Amino acid sequence: MKNNIDKLFKNECDLERATGEIENYAKFERQETHKIKKYIDEKRSGVYNAIARATAGEMVLLIAETGTGKSYSFINALKKMNIKALFILPNSANVEQAMKEYNVPGAYDLLPAMKALKTGDLAVMTWDKTEQLLDANLKDYIIIVDEIHQTYTDSYRSKAIKNLNNIVTKCKGRIDITATPTKLEFNSYDYIVEYIQEKNTKYDVTLYNNINLEKIIEIINKSENSAVLYNNKKELKYIKESVLKKSDIIHSKNKAESELYKRIMQNSDMKGYELLLNTTTILAGVNIKNKDITDIVVAGFKDPATIKQYVARFRDLKSVRVHIFNNYEDTEASNKVYEVNSIVNINFKRANKLKELYNELNNKRATGFETVGIDLVPFSIDSNVYYSTKNKCYEIDKLFIISNTYARYYNSRTIASLKILLEEYFKDVKIENIEEQDEKRKQEIKEYKEVLKEIKKATLKILEENKKYLVGYEQIKRGSKDFNLMSHLNYNEINEEDCKSVYIKHDIDYLIKKADCYNEIELFSKYVLENNYSLELSWKLANMGNNKRNNIFKKINNLIYRELKEEYPNLVNDNLIEVVAYNYIDKLFGVGTAYTKYNLQELSDDLAVILGDDWKLAINKLGTILKNIFIVKVKQHRNFEALENYLYYKNNKPNIEFIGNDRIQINKIERYITIEDIEKELKLEKGDLTLRNAINIRKKKLLNNLDEVEKAFLNRELDEELKIRKEAKLIEQLEICI
Repeated sequence: MKNNIDKLFKNECDLERATGEIENYAKFERQETHKIKKYIDEKRSGVYNAIARATAGEMVLLIAETGTGKSYSFINALKKMNIKALFILPNSANVEQAMKEYNVPGAYDLLPAMKALKTGDLAVMTWDKTEQLLDANLKDYIIIVDEIHQTYTDSYRSKAIKNLNNIVTKCKGRIDITATPTKLEFNSYDYIVEYIQEKNTKYDVTLYNNINLEKIIEIINKSENSAVLYNNKKELKYIKESVLKKSDIIHSKNKAESELYKRIMQNSDMKGYELLLNTTTILAGVNIKNKDITDIVVAGFKDPATIKQYVARFRDLKSVRVHIFNNYEDTEASNKVYEVNSIVNINFKRANKLKELYNELNNKRATGFETVGIDLVPFSIDSNVYYSTKNKCYEIDKLFIISNTYARYYNSRTIASLKILLEEYFKDVKIENIEEQDEKRKQEIKEYKEVLKEIKKATLKILEENKKYLVGYEQIKRGSKDFNLMSHLNYNEINEEDCKSVYIKHDIDYLIKKADCYNEIELFSKYVLENNYSLELSWKLANMGNNKRNNIFKKINNLIYRELKEEYPNLVNDNLIEVVAYNYIDKLFGVGTAYTKYNLQELSDDLAVILGDDWKLAINKLGTILKNIFIVKVKQHRNFEALENYLYYKNNKPNIEFIGNDRIQINKIERYITIEDIEKELKLEKGDLTLRNAINIRKKKLLNNLDEVEKAFLNRELDEELKIRKEAKLIEQLEICI
C-alpha cells in the first residue's frame, strides 16, 4: 500500500515539474492565418501569396495540419501559374506517390534529376537527388521544401541535407512546408502563413512506460485494422508471426518487393491487409486511406513531431487509439526541464568560438590564391563545425546542432515530460504503467532472433554460390539498368536473361526475402559496380558487421592520406583541424609509443586544447583511431620491471602495484598499417589487385581535383619559374651593358 502511495506521489511531482515543457512548444508570429474545415483548397490565397512572395525572392514558411492537402494545393497552383519550381520531398516513397497522384516528372532512386528538370517547369525529387543539380542554373526557379522539419530530425542524412541547402541558395525564392514546426528558426523567414483546421481526427493517446511486445501483440489482435512504427526489423518480424492479422513488413530495402507498399503507392490504401508493420520508410508525406484503422502503435520514438507525423499518415479517421511505447531512464538529467532553444543558442555560441579558432588556424595557409590544396582528412570528428569545400573555410553546422540538441533532450525525457510535450499536438495524453516483458517472453524473443541469424547465415552461403548473377540484382528485378551495370554485364558476357533464369532456378527472390538479405546484396552490387572491387572482395565486405567494415574503410582512407602526404607533401591542406589532430598524434604518440588507457586519457585531454573542450575525442574512439592508423601489439604484464622497457607518452609510466595474479595490458605502436596488412585482414587471394587499383584511382581523382596551375602553385614551382625568369632577365641586362 505504501509503495503505491509513494508511486502516485512521485507521478504527481513528475507531472507538476514536467509542465515546464510547455516552454518548448513552437512560438512564432504569423503574418497570415486561414481557418479551414478540412482542406487548404477551401482558401487558396495563402498558397498563391506564398508562391508570389517566393517568386519575388522571399523565404516563406507555410504551416498546416497533416492531411490538409498541402502538396496537392501547391502543385496545382504551380501548374496553373506556370512557375518554374523544384518540389523537394524527404523520401523516395513521397516522390513516387506524388508522381503518380499529380502526374509530374520526378527523380528518386535511379531516376535522374536533370531529366526531370528538363521534362517540365515543375519537378519533384528527394533530398539526395539535389546533388545532381549542384552545377545546374536554377536562378529562374523557386524551391518548395515539403516536410522541412525532417531536415532537423534526419541528421544521419547530413550529406543530402547539405546538398539541399546548397541548391536552395541557387534558387530565387523558397517556401518551407510543415505541420510540426517546433525546431525551426522562425526569425529566418520573411513571411509565415498558417492554416488552422477546424475538424480534426479524435486521437485517444496512451503512453506506456516500457516496450512490451506482448502488450503490442494484444493491442493488434484486438484491433480491427492497425499499424506499427518501429525501427527494429527482427522484432517487427516476431510481431508479424505472432498475430492473427494479414500483414506485411515495409522497410527501405524490401519496399520494391512489398505488395502492401505497391498498394499504398498506387492506391493510397491497405486493401487486402489488416496490419501495416513499418520502419521510418513510411513516415511523413505518405497518404494511407483506411477508415478501418482503430489502433496505431509507435515504439521507440520520443520526438513528438515524428509521432505526430506518423499518426497523421492515416486519413479519413473520425477517431483512433494511439499507443506509444518507450523505455525510460530515471536520472538526475531526465528530471530537469530546460528550454531547448536556450540550449541550442548556447551551442551556437560555443560553435562560433570553435569556428573562429579553426578558421584562424586554417588562414595561416591563406595566400591570396584560390586553392588551399586537397581537402582530405585522415579521420572524422563529430563536431558542431564542419569544413566547407565550397567556401574554403569552417562553418557552423546549424542543422546538426539543432537536431542533435533536440534528439538528446527528447531521449532523456521522463514519461511525464513526454506527455506534456505531446500535448502540443494531442489533447489529454494518458499514462499507463505496465509490467516489463516477462523472462519467458524475453527468452523466446532472444531465441527467435538467434534462429533468424542462423537462417540468414545459411542463406548467404547458398547465395554466394551464385554471386556473379547477383550483381545489380535490384536493377535487374526492376528492369532498369544503369551504365555501370550494363558495362559490367557486357564485360563479363552475362545477359539479363541469364540472371533471371538463375533467380528462378535457385528461388533467389524467396531466399533474399525470407532471410532479409537485401542490404548485403545491395552493398555487394555497390562495391562491384562503383568501387570496381572483385566479386570475392565485394562479397566479404558486404557480409561484414558494420563496425568491422567501417574500420576497414577508415584504414584505407588513412593509407591514401599518408601516401599522398609522402608523395605530394605540398598538395594536402595541412590546416584542416582533423589533420592538425592527426599530426599531433603521429609526432607525439606515434610509432614506438606504448600506452595504457591512462595515457589515452592524457592524449584526449591534450587534444581538447586543439579541438575545443566540448569536442575532445573519448578514449574509446582514440583507441580505434590509433588501430586504424598503426599496427598495435597488445601484451599483458605481471611485473613492474617489464613496464620499464617501453617508451610512454610524456614518459608517464603506469603507476601500479601488482598483487597476486594482477596484470596490466600494454599497447605498443609498432608501425604504420600497409596495404598488405589490409589485404591480409581481408584474406584476399594473391592475384586480387582490385583493392590496390581502387586506391590508385581514388588518389588520381583527388589529384585531378587540382588543375596544373594549382599544383604548380602549391609545389612552389611558380616561385621557381619566376626566379628563373628574373635571373634570365638580369643576365640579359648584364649582356646588354657589356
